[in-house]
Amino acid sequence: MFQPTDNAIASAASAARLSLVATPAPAGARKRPGRPEVLSVADEAGLLKLLQREMVASRRCGAEPALLLITIQGLSSHGQQLVTPAHLNGARHALGERLRGRVRSHDVVVRLDASQYAVILGNMAQARPEVVQQRLQQQLAGTYEIDGQCVSLSLRMASACGERQRLSAAELLALAQGRLQGQ
Repeated sequence: MFQPTDNAIASAASAARLSLVATPAPAGARKRPGRPEVLSVADEAGLLKLLQREMVASRRCGAEPALLLITIQGLSSHGQQLVTPAHLNGARHALGERLRGRVRSHDVVVRLDASQYAVILGNMAQARPEVVQQRLQQQLAGTYEIDGQCVSLSLRMASACGERQRLSAAELLALAQGRLQGQ
């Protein structure tokens, strides 16, 4: 008979309190097999809970996670057409899907609000967060086709990793936010 440990019960309760929601895909969108959905959190407190959970899981395996914040800084249309709210929502969703496809399957992609994403990078032993940030900047910024119209996204990114300092989730988030504001 299975007897859950106190840690397993606490983890399950913590996960239930996070109230994460998978972002629904628009009609006709293709799903990638083996890739989890982009998660959404209601506020910064939800991100902190998720970040704390992922940090504990990574550290249990001897890894040190990193946090990458991505903000949509601007959206512009090619040609004479105006960007509508539908185009904006489509571009946001397309960015989330492209982001999900560009990170490892065990990394966690979170939509924070209408214009910001976070990526919890589970194990940064093989690459520095700055290298991942530069690669994603090149792959994500640029042109997206939304409902037959080309729109360009400009992005601002910042990363933080507490590999030597063993930062808490709140400290890691504050460090990434400070770097994002300082750019």
